[in-house]
Amino acid sequence: MTQDYRSKFYEWIREVRRTEKTIQYLEQKRRFYEERWMSIGGPSYDRTGGHSNDPHYVKGMNEFNHMFEIDKKLEKLEPIIKDYNSFYDSVEKKYKFILDSVMFGEPKMTKLARVLHISRNMVYKLKDQLIEKWAKERLEIADAS
Repeated sequence: MTQDYRSKFYEWIREVRRTEKTIQYLEQKRRFYEERWMSIGGPSYDRTGGHSNDPHYVKGMNEFNHMFEIDKKLEKLEPIIKDYNSFYDSVEKKYKFILDSVMFGEPKMTKLARVLHISRNMVYKLKDQLIEKWAKERLEIADAS
């Protein structure tokens, strides 16, 4: 049973990592479109260049639409990061070290044990306790809905 929790925990961690990378990519893309939109100097209703046969053409609207679409995608990804942050805030400091190590590329357990001033076996026990705590919170949420 704990093996099932462990695999789901690591799936959740991978999802959070993917989400963070996606958010960074989308924010970079949004800044690009924002710079392009700002360089236009605001919407212009002139019929010069672009879609001259379209009477409703507004210069810069493509960039604005791209930014709007990116904002919608960012809104959908936000709850995943909020969930991770709320879980991170809810655990004790010793678990935060372990969660950081799992989240940001697991260092050797001996190095983590030295930082926490505990044995390597205790690090594994703390890691298992962290996974159990995560699973209990998920079960409570699943049972409540």
